Amino acid sequence: MAFKHEQLSQWLAAQAPGETLVSGYNSTFYALTDRRLIPGTRSSVRNRPKDVLHSAPVADITVYWFDDDEGAGKGT
Repeated sequence: MAFKHEQLSQWLAAQAPGETLVSGYNSTFYALTDRRLIPGTRSSVRNRPKDVLHSAPVADITVYWFDDDEGAGKGT
């Protein structure tokens, strides 16, 4: 179950005052603001944002993505 945008926005306002939410994700979520990437955890009981795992300035972030299913996208 995903967070409600309002719950994540309120939590983010307390954790990173003055920043604007750009994106967020499920159980271990990544809140992308205009200035930071903030991974956090959610409460399994109340389904609300819980703890900040880390916080990094967007300018210092490089994202590497890979598809761990080597067969994905290959025709038969």
